[in-house]
Amino acid sequence: MKTSISKKDAAYAVKVTVAFMTMCAVAVVLMAVPRPASAATNDVCAGFPLKNRVNALGGRNSLSEGSQANSVADLQSLFIKYEDDLRQILVENGLADAAEPLFGAVANGEGISEGTVTPGDSFQWMAWRKRGKPASTNPTCLAGDQSYDTFEIEVPTDSGQNITTHSFTVPKICLNLAYNGSDTAAKPVAAAAPAPAPVAAPNCAITVDPASAQVDMPIEVAVSGSWQGGDIAVEVLDGTGVQVMTVAPPYPNTVTFSEPGTYTLRGTATNSAGASAICETQVVVDRVARWTLRPFLALLYPTGDDFTESSTPGGVLRASNDSFDDGFGAGISAEYHFSDRLGLEAALILAGLDSEYMLDIGERWETDEDDVSFASLTIGPNFHLTPDHRADLYVGPFIGLVNLGSVSYNALGETRSRDFDNDFVLGAQIGIDVPFSQASLWNFHAGLLYMDLTAEDKLSNDKIDVDPLIFTLGLARHF
Repeated sequence: MKTSISKKDAAYAVKVTVAFMTMCAVAVVLMAVPRPASAATNDVCAGFPLKNRVNALGGRNSLSEGSQANSVADLQSLFIKYEDDLRQILVENGLADAAEPLFGAVANGEGISEGTVTPGDSFQWMAWRKRGKPASTNPTCLAGDQSYDTFEIEVPTDSGQNITTHSFTVPKICLNLAYNGSDTAAKPVAAAAPAPAPVAAPNCAITVDPASAQVDMPIEVAVSGSWQGGDIAVEVLDGTGVQVMTVAPPYPNTVTFSEPGTYTLRGTATNSAGASAICETQVVVDRVARWTLRPFLALLYPTGDDFTESSTPGGVLRASNDSFDDGFGAGISAEYHFSDRLGLEAALILAGLDSEYMLDIGERWETDEDDVSFASLTIGPNFHLTPDHRADLYVGPFIGLVNLGSVSYNALGETRSRDFDNDFVLGAQIGIDVPFSQASLWNFHAGLLYMDLTAEDKLSNDKIDVDPLIFTLGLARHF
């Protein structure tokens, strides 16, 4: 049976054949063109399985659940918030010993710098969040084509003889903590300390001023010597060797004793090497000063009334007046102390007084002057009012004998002579002794005395009141 093909079908068959032949020709041409390198040649994470590659950071697998650490303060906040997750990751990767140093470094902002991770960077492990729970991939390589800003954290740990520095990376876009590795180095050996310089042997000396004093009198204690790098201690021992006090620095220092006796002051100087030296001195303490000697200047000021007499012989008025004026002299006294409150004092004063005689007869009058010698010897108790103070204030009564010399006046052609008799007197005084320094036995002295003194003329039995106030100024020395 004969089959026929229409022109239409034949044309379609030709078109198909031409199209097929064209495709074959293109294929042949393509096969002849050299092919480019494979994609594997540009793989930045070559050698890493797909499961160990990270194509992008952030997102739902972020350990910080989308929060970013754009500053150290943000980093510190996220470390606090996700502390448990981070500690778990460190423990799982065998870095439990680095946990405390890492959290301490972040909290204190220490060992933190900024950096960048780029595609192809790899880590021993990196933390991330898997189905909401912390996990890590070991090792990890950053694939993709994006770089990320990071915080780089160097954390040293001390293992005894070595220092291990752990290096961590934290991308700012997430909290996917990554571990770069560690570097271990031996601790530097400290240089041997230089041999200490030789220390000089200690020595000391103690001096006291005064070496003989009275109860409650200040005594100055001075210390000298050398105790290189060390110290000195001073103790005070009584007569039986029992310590009664210590004398603390600074020196010189001052001590007082409330009981009489002989005391030993013993110093022990110790240097920095522990060597010591001993020095001693003694002080004798009496209950009170037994004697006080007072030399002084004296100013006499008579306070008695003038002696006046008058008559009218032949109807002519005759009047006369005798008076004593100020005088000046010197004296000395010695006081024996029975206790710190009671003493007995004897005093001698030698001075000269001015005297004046005036004669008035009728319309005529004239005056004349003469010096009168004054000598007094007194004795009496003193009551000391301030035994516990530096200044010694005392008062006391006294009795005494006063000798006044004779005088002679010439007025209106007449001579008037007086020869005064000795007079026993009563009086009282007040005085004060102030030491020159805290431990001095020398004192400044001032006093005021009053005498009930009447000058009686042996020739006429006339009596003239003198009653002097006597101001004294001088020194006092305790013995």
